[in-house]
Amino acid sequence: MQYGYGKLILFGEHFVVYGLPGIASSIGLYTRCQLYPNKTGIKVRDRLTNKNIVLGENKQEILDRAMQIILKETGLGGKNFRLEIDGDIPVFGGLGSSAALIVSIIRELNEHYKLKLSNEQVNEIAFKAEHVFHGNPSGIDNTASTYRSLLWFEKNLSGGKNKIELLKCKKPLLVVIGNTKIIHDTVETVAEVKKKKEKEPKKFDKIFEDAKELVFQARNALEKGDLPKTGELINENQELLQEIGVSSPELDLLCKASVENGALGAKLTGAGMGGCMFALCPDKKTQEKVAQAIRKKGFDSYITSVGV
Repeated sequence: MQYGYGKLILFGEHFVVYGLPGIASSIGLYTRCQLYPNKTGIKVRDRLTNKNIVLGENKQEILDRAMQIILKETGLGGKNFRLEIDGDIPVFGGLGSSAALIVSIIRELNEHYKLKLSNEQVNEIAFKAEHVFHGNPSGIDNTASTYRSLLWFEKNLSGGKNKIELLKCKKPLLVVIGNTKIIHDTVETVAEVKKKKEKEPKKFDKIFEDAKELVFQARNALEKGDLPKTGELINENQELLQEIGVSSPELDLLCKASVENGALGAKLTGAGMGGCMFALCPDKKTQEKVAQAIRKKGFDSYITSVGV
């Protein structure tokens, strides 16, 4: 049984699509995949989305198309097997559930068929499969899931290798994730931001410059272990995301409630317009308080840590 882990984008979502740096981390929420023998064909049962496919019978299914890419890249097209997939990561929440799904599948195939794929190869295959889910993904989701680390990420807009640098912070960051349960379409949200950027280039150029400077400051704060400064920058990043129009009343509500209950900073994570947010907490007691505050607002909360 192999795992693929979810992710939080701590800084830079949307901006990374345009080549600006971002900081992301894997989280403890996961997808896991188990392979079983099968006499004929390939079957996949995804308990997270209640999807069951027989490969090739419904080529319109996203999971079918993703599997076709994985099989092509791994050279396993002629094999027969059954995959069982489950886990605890919320889907459609901006936590990288599709990347976690893909990585878990690739790692299970790699383990069972002794393919000896490196992390870099796993990541490359996962990125290709991610296009089925997200159209033009930045690559940050599959990278965080593959390397299971805090990382610096820059998308290569020329089509070459993305810049990936593993980062270290002095101690794990204690966070609470809040889930609005509002399903958003990442492709549509990214396209909407592009339209706004083309319509108001001067405004967006300034926002993008601010976002770039903020990420460099965040890296410095994280590496120094400066939690108050990190929280301050998280709040500033949320303001920039509000300016480009990807937050929502529900996300704003949960960010506000988190800060009012002791969080150092809070922002949406992922494409926005729903999905999840996270709050950085100074200690475990505050984590519990923030998680409870989110639940009192009628939303799900998850306590976890990142940066390890």
